[in-house]
Amino acid sequence: IVYSLAIGLVSHYVGAWIVIAQCVAWRVTLNVGLGWILKRESESQHWTTKLFRTPREAFDNWKRLYNTVVTITNISYLVAAVRLFQWESPFVTSQDARIATIVVGALCVALQVYVALGVYEVIGDFGYFYGDFFIRDLPAQLSYTGIYRYLNNPDSSLGFAGYYGLALCSGSYVCVMLAVFSHAMAKLFEVYVERPHAVARYGGAVRKAGGLRRTLRSKADGFKEALQRKQQEAKDEYERGIEHLKQQIAKRKIDYERVAERFK
Repeated sequence: IVYSLAIGLVSHYVGAWIVIAQCVAWRVTLNVGLGWILKRESESQHWTTKLFRTPREAFDNWKRLYNTVVTITNISYLVAAVRLFQWESPFVTSQDARIATIVVGALCVALQVYVALGVYEVIGDFGYFYGDFFIRDLPAQLSYTGIYRYLNNPDSSLGFAGYYGLALCSGSYVCVMLAVFSHAMAKLFEVYVERPHAVARYGGAVRKAGGLRRTLRSKADGFKEALQRKQQEAKDEYERGIEHLKQQIAKRKIDYERVAERFK
């Protein structure tokens, strides 16, 4: 609260650029800075061996650092959305449409809260704070229950619905770009930090596609097969019709030649 009030106060004197800059800086700190720490920890346990005596001690200190940075990163984006708020939004042209965008934005924020609670319900503190990067003497197993039945990484996909929701509420193109930037950084973090570690630790247990994606792909494949079958049936029917027509023409030709012989 103190941090957000301080940034908001400073922005009134030096301009809105300060809230944009601190939002970008904290996002880079989270996904690049802490991502580098996790990457090194996954490969050589650098964080644990260089700074702490035991993996448990390293993990406990990591949780404090990660929680602080995540909290400030989210607060910085919220401050930016509030500071950049404008009622005359370039997205819409009428008052009713502006109210509708705010309602949709609020629903997106609610969706992110729901996804965050669903993720935490499945993975708990240990998974939320990347405990398997630090503590290696636990059984290597993955759980695809709850929201993970449908999505492989709900926190980096639907987990950013709230960012886009706040951007809609703010009515600012800059806020939308900040949301896209934040989402892109989180996806890069997933590709270069989370997934390589998961593959190295869990091997073949890592799904290539989420349940929802596999279901949609299965439905699409089924539709494609049905369409191909219908096309083949239509082609076969067409060929049978052409063959029957040829036979009828040949028969009529023979009958015509017989009649012509009789009149000679």
